[in-house]
Amino acid sequence: MVESFVILDPRFRAFVLPNAPLVKLAEGFAWPEGPVWFGDQECLLVSDLPNDRIMRWTEQSGWFSDPQYGINTDYEGGKQAPELPPTLYRLDPRDGTLAVVADDFDGPNGLCFSPDECRLYVAESGRQFAADPVQHIRAFDVVGDRLANGRVFHKVEPGFADGFRCDEDGHLWSSAADGVHCIDPSGALLGKILVPSTVANLTFGGRNRSRLFLCASHTLYAIYINQRGAQRP
Repeated sequence: MVESFVILDPRFRAFVLPNAPLVKLAEGFAWPEGPVWFGDQECLLVSDLPNDRIMRWTEQSGWFSDPQYGINTDYEGGKQAPELPPTLYRLDPRDGTLAVVADDFDGPNGLCFSPDECRLYVAESGRQFAADPVQHIRAFDVVGDRLANGRVFHKVEPGFADGFRCDEDGHLWSSAADGVHCIDPSGALLGKILVPSTVANLTFGGRNRSRLFLCASHTLYAIYINQRGAQRP
């Protein structure tokens, strides 16, 4: 273990920078989620769900799944009966056609493509408040506009996967109860970045896409790593 890192595979040692600490960028959120980096504006947008607001962070100022979490309580939205089951959809950008690509989820959540877009990762976060929820990361092969060969890719422990992103070499960086887990394309856990509170979501950003922005409980963190986030081919 090196400071805030857990090295489980020697390969992970080259991905992290011992001299680049975890930095607290902002706090006071009720529950930050869905971070998105806008490179042209060099800013990060973060949803603060219970407060019904979107926050913008900059250096100067400091596709889709449909789960039911926002309507299960009044904290993150408004409690009500669902009109549709938890489902994974595909929106065709050419004609706007909406199609179901997977409907066997209890709670589809975060998703991302591999760098070559031949594989789709989807977080199965399970049914909220279930005694023994199904929670793991699933992988699908992308075949044209369909998904095939759905399988369990990895199970995050402790906690479960919510949001994740791929780096340009295909490693998956996932949220977890103890921080961020780095998983290689075979599903093996390489190492961890330890964070003081549960990480819900994350994204790559910064000038070279080598900075991880982390939404953790009531706080927004960032840390530089020696890997770059994947770009669309």
